[in-house]
Amino acid sequence: MAGLVVGLTLGLVIGPVVGLTLGLVVFAFGLVFGLEADDPDLAASAGPLTLIALDRRTFLMFVLAFGLAAGLVGGLVGGPVVGLAVGLSKTAWGDFVVVRAYLAVRHDVPWDLMAFLQDAHERRGVLRQVGAVHQFRHIDLQRHLTQ
Repeated sequence: MAGLVVGLTLGLVIGPVVGLTLGLVVFAFGLVFGLEADDPDLAASAGPLTLIALDRRTFLMFVLAFGLAAGLVGGLVGGPVVGLAVGLSKTAWGDFVVVRAYLAVRHDVPWDLMAFLQDAHERRGVLRQVGAVHQFRHIDLQRHLTQ
């Protein structure tokens, strides 16, 4: 559980930083490509300097808004996702969840595995519980299932 908390914390702290960095990179690329734009239509404006100033201001506002929005969304969404992945990979519970989901999708175990094991232990008497481990009561059944 501590690994999950550490992973989420790192994801929430590092995610926005990475997102803002990516936003600034997008801003820089937009700035470079925007400055290489086609020549403006000087006849449609009051004067060439006015048109260039308006275009530059519009361009910079668009790039800044898009870059920051992309950076924040990428950081705020990507950060927790990375944090979850790191947290799940560092705990036994994370391994259990991933393997249980994989086996359930393949129809090798029921979706509610713990309820299934509890039923096999308490009501059916097929399993015994030793600490946190379930064991088969009958060695012949265990041998038969392993073959």
